[in-house]
Amino acid sequence: MSAFGVKDYNVEITLRIQDEMAENRGYNVPQNQSRLNWLDSDMGIDNKVVAPFTPVSLKGNTVTILGRKLTYDIFGLPSKITSSFTESNNSCNGTDKDIISRSVRLDVLQGKSRIRFTGVKPVIKKLESGLVSWESALCSDAVDIKLTTGMGCDGNIDFMAEFNIKDNIHLDNIELIMPYKKAVAKYLMGLGIKGGFRPDSVERKWGQPHNMVWIGDVNAGLQLRMYDGKDWRNEGKGGCNFKSLEKECILTAYNGERILKKGDRMEFHFALMITPFKTLDNRHWKERYYQDYFTIDSSLAISKGATIMNIHQGNKYNPYINYPFLATSKLKPFVDNVKKHNIRVKLYYTVRELSVYLPELWALRQLDNEIFTASGIKELSDTIPGSRYSLIDGHPWLFEHLRTNYNPAWHTLPSEDRDWDFAIGTQYLSRWHNYYIEGLHWLAENIGIRGLYLDVIGYDREVMIRLRKAMDLVSDSCLIDFHAGNNYTYNNNKISPANQYMEHLPYINSLWFGEMYDYNLPPDYWLVEISGIPFGLYGEMLQNCGNAFRGMVYGMSTRLAWEGCDPSGIWKLWDYFGISGSRYTGYWDPGNPDRTNNQNVMTSAYCKKDKVMIAMGNWSDRNQEVSLTVNWEKLGIDPLNANIEIPAIENLQDAGTADLLHLTIPASKGLIIIISR
Repeated sequence: MSAFGVKDYNVEITLRIQDEMAENRGYNVPQNQSRLNWLDSDMGIDNKVVAPFTPVSLKGNTVTILGRKLTYDIFGLPSKITSSFTESNNSCNGTDKDIISRSVRLDVLQGKSRIRFTGVKPVIKKLESGLVSWESALCSDAVDIKLTTGMGCDGNIDFMAEFNIKDNIHLDNIELIMPYKKAVAKYLMGLGIKGGFRPDSVERKWGQPHNMVWIGDVNAGLQLRMYDGKDWRNEGKGGCNFKSLEKECILTAYNGERILKKGDRMEFHFALMITPFKTLDNRHWKERYYQDYFTIDSSLAISKGATIMNIHQGNKYNPYINYPFLATSKLKPFVDNVKKHNIRVKLYYTVRELSVYLPELWALRQLDNEIFTASGIKELSDTIPGSRYSLIDGHPWLFEHLRTNYNPAWHTLPSEDRDWDFAIGTQYLSRWHNYYIEGLHWLAENIGIRGLYLDVIGYDREVMIRLRKAMDLVSDSCLIDFHAGNNYTYNNNKISPANQYMEHLPYINSLWFGEMYDYNLPPDYWLVEISGIPFGLYGEMLQNCGNAFRGMVYGMSTRLAWEGCDPSGIWKLWDYFGISGSRYTGYWDPGNPDRTNNQNVMTSAYCKKDKVMIAMGNWSDRNQEVSLTVNWEKLGIDPLNANIEIPAIENLQDAGTADLLHLTIPASKGLIIIISR
């Protein structure tokens, strides 16, 4: 074989076969290309329970998981959903709280009347520690529905309704009706609405970003997600509406009018997620992040008290985006060194785009468009950031070597210790995700990384579960840290990352919602969109280093080094008080032992046996005079002998004493006090 118009040449090749085995099947040397068999890995593909969740149990027609229960009816649809999480998500041993007021319904309307279906007892198809599934049949003269349901240990319930049309029929509508208890339906996020207190009504047509909505309270909620499909859309006739009634709130997803013929089939795919997913993890107080982009200063991290270092892409330790295997000779000594100072290293390693430095590039290109996206899919800006190259072709190397059928993606400019890095786009789901999961396991086992830093998520819930299991096989100290900018404001998308990525949150350890977030918006927005607390997670702040006082109301700090932020003063306060042994109680919780007489100032408490730290945040742009009421009996502290201290926090507040009846809370800031015996 030769190139057209070029003379053939004979090339002598000598092969030397050595009598030795490649270490670790050759996986330790990417250039061996032994890792290509990772494309067919099945690591993590099972239905086993995932920590911290408890095994799924089934008694009668009631499914029990961590802190939540679901009872299904004769049609296989939920008739009762409860949560036993306490008000501030510190425990899941509270009283069961109803989330829905009555059965969820799937109504088929003809001539303005509901078609009556008969049902038989649902059949259990699978019962394992991480999943239970059942099938049910709804039968009528003209329409039969087969409903397949799977409920995971994390609180995700997946429904597939398959419609079989037995006779020609004109349908007025198909409606999925979700009746929420009004006392629970306190907050809403989705359908194009910012997270916060629920409105009285919402009306939206079906489609992004209006195919998902979360409604609930801090300790009991339910997300509905309608998956993309022509049957839901019904040529633009489908939609979703929410209405607050006297005793309940009704969420209705509908399909609209349609004419169907005998033999027609339709599929309606939707899912529910019961929140919170887990209790708030007190390990949060020991997880103190250092994060920078190009400069990785371990001495700063050590001196300031960081316990986790995120290694972003584009630096000497991780130069090639989403392919961290070519610089491990530098990365491993770094990981080993900071480990001596009790610092764990997490890595930027994800999918979405892939550096062309990977040795497997040409092999993957031979798989047509299985791994890489086909040319013509453009989702980036007109020019590569910081360069003179156009995104039509990307860096000249791409055009010269790949020529066609590629999408230029992220490009990192060269510096003293790294060359250009340029990437091309990858498919949303492909066998590359099998490689990705195996690669993560290899990095944790061989290099010692202890987690992932994810900048948005480019895969589905099943991949997330698998990578969680892959890390847990190596160490239970591995963390998944999720960062996203504000997709609600970005390009006017009107979708909140907490809602958009909710299916992943059960497996996440911390949140970092940052760019373009407005930390001057009201407390209900903070609670639902930023804090993570209604989903069992703590978060951190990013944009302009956040607001330290308001952040502490939700247990949030910021990250060392990023945008020049320095949260070490707050970290020292945590250690001074001993926050890791405390019980967090939010301002919304009836059990909160402190209250102010000022609606502009929110207070949350960190309670210990002999003392309490109270974080106050002022949400107005003026100083506020407040009186703090304390439930001394609940705290177990004698008010006559109590010590009331304003602790010094570097660059935030000076040390002093306080009169609880006469406190001045600075505009847009706050005050933190400690009361002890």
